[in-house]
Amino acid sequence: MTRAKVVAALVCLVAVVAAAPFAWGYVSKWLKVSLDAGENPYAGITIVHRQLPPSTVPDEWADRLEKQVGTDLGLEVRQDWRPDQGDGPWTGASVLRAALEGQVRVPEAPDFRVMGVLTNARDAKGVAEHGLIYLIWFQTPVDADSWIRSTAPVFTDPAAEKASRTWWAGFDAVHYTPGAQDHTDAIDHWVRSFTACPNGEQGCSIPEHLATAGVTPAP
Repeated sequence: MTRAKVVAALVCLVAVVAAAPFAWGYVSKWLKVSLDAGENPYAGITIVHRQLPPSTVPDEWADRLEKQVGTDLGLEVRQDWRPDQGDGPWTGASVLRAALEGQVRVPEAPDFRVMGVLTNARDAKGVAEHGLIYLIWFQTPVDADSWIRSTAPVFTDPAAEKASRTWWAGFDAVHYTPGAQDHTDAIDHWVRSFTACPNGEQGCSIPEHLATAGVTPAP
């Protein structure tokens, strides 16, 4: 390399280093302005944990919720990971998908990699009485994060969307809107319960950082 080229390269390097703080300052300012303008994608979301619980078939969680609430909620689990668990595969579950699409948005491949769904969407009486429960189990927490940040509204009915709550727990996004009975507090405890103790609730103790994870405030 000639002396002139070396000098030119050094000048470019110095220029990049000198400009970097200003560029980062601009980006940081832009992000702050975006959040101040009401663009926080997590506003209204309860982030219980960004990584936990580990990826697992949520069929035990369905039994746990019904036990905690004290009634049959009409839940079903469709998933593609373990054929011996749940109520059948998610892929090809056209009847369930149709029931969901009439009430909520459904993640589509290849934008989102879905492992399964836990919901009571096909139980019309259950939805009317207890509300719609809609857990989406994603392949990675990144998929769950992308879904939460990019999907609003979730519920097709504006009143249901307004009354709804969303929780993020690792690989899972949980959406709920009440029916005649409001089980929001029970759903909230349930999400924290399976986040802390995904394999069973016997002897489960929810640590403080999960028990106190709050709703992200609006800007």
